Formats: sequence, structure tokens, C-alpha cells
Amino acid sequence: MIEAARDEGDSVHPDEYGVVIGACDRRGQWRTALSVVDMLEAEPKHAHQQRVKAVTKAYTRAITACRRAKRWREALNLIERMRARGVD
Repeated sequence: MIEAARDEGDSVHPDEYGVVIGACDRRGQWRTALSVVDMLEAEPKHAHQQRVKAVTKAYTRAITACRRAKRWREALNLIERMRARGVD
């Protein structure tokens, strides 16, 4: 869904990333959740500055997916990635 929108040049709102990551979490697909975070991070940083809450929620959902899968290293890595991007 997100890849198709991006391929067509459409803007993807951070809430949409969060919805997809949440679905990955519910299905136990932590790797896919991390891939979606990679896509989010590939977006220009300034595109999300006004949407900080949605970006934070997307990261939190991905961390939850990793936690449920007992992928602690990946969860901690996401926290570091958040900090590096200035997301609280």
C-alpha cells in the first residue's frame, strides 16, 4: 500500500505508516514493521515536522511489534533511531 503510493509520487501521511505498522504488530510481522519504519525514515525529515505525534506513534507501534516478538535488540535500535531523528 505505502510502496504503491510512493511509487506513484503520492505523499504518505505518517498516520498511514502507523496504521500499517499496527497491522504488522497484530500479525506478529515485526520484520515488515521495521521495513515500514525504513520507508518512513526515507521520507524527507521536514515532511514530518508538523506531524510529530503521528511519527512518534508509528515508531511506538514498531517498538511494540518488536517487544511482542521478544526482539529486544531491534526495539532498542528503534529507540536510538528515534533519538537520532529528534523524535520523542
